[in-house]
Amino acid sequence: MAVDVVSTIWFWITFFVYLGILAVIGWFSHKKTKNITDFLVASRGIGSVLLALSFGATYFSAVLLIGCPGYTWINGLQWMTVTILNTFFGTVVAFILLGNRTRRLSKKLGSLTLPEMIAQRYQDDKYIKPTAGIVIAVFLSIYLGSIFYGLSTVLQVLFPGFVLDGINWAYIIAVFICGAVTAFYLIVGGSHSAILSDLFESLVMVAGVVGIIIGGVIMAELNGGMFNNIVADITATASSPFNSNPALWFVFPNVVSMSMIGMALVTTFGVWGSPQMTTRFFTAKDRRSVRYGVIVACIWVFVVSFCAWFSGAVGRGLTPTSTVDMTNFINSIGGNMKKFPEYVIPWMLVGVGILPLPFTALFLAAVTAASLTTGEKLILVAAGSVVRDFYQKGVAKSKNLSDESALKWTKIVIIPIVGVSLFIAIAQPAFILDLCMFSWACLNAFTLVPYVAGLFWKGGTKRAAFWSGIIALAVALAWFFCFYSKWSVPGLPLFPQIGNLTIIATPWFNITPASIHEFIVSQAVAIPAFFLISHFDKNKPDPKFLEETFAYMKEDTNE
Repeated sequence: MAVDVVSTIWFWITFFVYLGILAVIGWFSHKKTKNITDFLVASRGIGSVLLALSFGATYFSAVLLIGCPGYTWINGLQWMTVTILNTFFGTVVAFILLGNRTRRLSKKLGSLTLPEMIAQRYQDDKYIKPTAGIVIAVFLSIYLGSIFYGLSTVLQVLFPGFVLDGINWAYIIAVFICGAVTAFYLIVGGSHSAILSDLFESLVMVAGVVGIIIGGVIMAELNGGMFNNIVADITATASSPFNSNPALWFVFPNVVSMSMIGMALVTTFGVWGSPQMTTRFFTAKDRRSVRYGVIVACIWVFVVSFCAWFSGAVGRGLTPTSTVDMTNFINSIGGNMKKFPEYVIPWMLVGVGILPLPFTALFLAAVTAASLTTGEKLILVAAGSVVRDFYQKGVAKSKNLSDESALKWTKIVIIPIVGVSLFIAIAQPAFILDLCMFSWACLNAFTLVPYVAGLFWKGGTKRAAFWSGIIALAVALAWFFCFYSKWSVPGLPLFPQIGNLTIIATPWFNITPASIHEFIVSQAVAIPAFFLISHFDKNKPDPKFLEETFAYMKEDTNE
């Protein structure tokens, strides 16, 4: 069932052709990258189409294509509701509500990173920038690790059976390939490279996910009917730990709905405070770019999100014994059976062959190479946060480090950030999507409330921005480590008994502490903390600064 020699040759030809295209983009972008503004925010000159596709390609990566189908496979069609929330609130509302104000504020303040903009907005020159710089660097490294993890799971099918002394060297080799290519390409071209390559990534992802749905549905219907096969597969694997109740698999809500709500919220509103997403608006050329970009972004996000989530259902409906077939496939490539759901897409493409060989090779190669560009933006933001926010504008502000030196050190810092992410990917401490959403939750714990509130409310203070973030981050970390049930690290979660206590139990809805996502808990703390601290804080921002800043943000101009 593993990939054959011909398929491997097709893959590598396609892969290196794609990398060749990226190399040309990198060379072209290198000529346009003359300073740190070019490197971090692409000279603030990105038009509507590139802005929209860069937003979408940053939103979704290999994490979506590897992590999401597994959830639908196990828990059913209720997870399709995430698509609607991602499209409307995560994309349309984000563009309309936040896009132009973020662009104008970052330009007014001369901000190149999200921590820098938040700190300048609240007139803090001591605490917010260096603290946010470290928070962003740490949790974006975890997010990057989940991307390498997902990509390497795809690449693993090209080296079946390469297991020695219990170590899957195929996976480890794939992880290092992903890391090396990403670091090299980013150091050369910076933000210009990342955004231009998003154009190719977005087109490849759309073609790939649509092809998977069409090919999978056709094959399933020719082999007994998709929904008939789903019921038969669930019924036949009643003893499987990944089994679902056939009667509930098609119903919303059901007993896993609380988990779904948490995942929906973090993948939707978590976009608003994630620095790799908000800085997309920093790069916009003008108001028109944001206004028309939302149309392209909305269509792209809906298509890719719908197909990615629905592909899990399609996979389970391919044969009446899909679970058994995929188990055999995972064993044939030396895969990790504990991460069973994350092999849905590789199994559909390689184990079942839902697409013709050339298209399968093209999809595997292009998604692998293209998703590396998503990782680039994460590294870009993380490295910029360490050098610019933590050091240049933070703890070493008095040293007046030049932008030229900051740019040099930003490129150097890329290497250890990639190294940490590679370690996380090799360790595989949790499921891909859960690891990704944990990082998003922690990032948003510190940034979401002060960022959004700072665009619309003049009453926020710097103490509120800082301490609400610290408190919310501590709550997010504590909740995750205490109750998260899927750790592969011995001894975690720390309090499984408490995590499994029933809060609400009905035939259609079940809530335990472990089912409540840390994003929900941290935001429930961050929002009141921010407004309460602001209310009692007597050290208010400068009124003249606020009047000028808000007038500039709301000014009806295309600049």
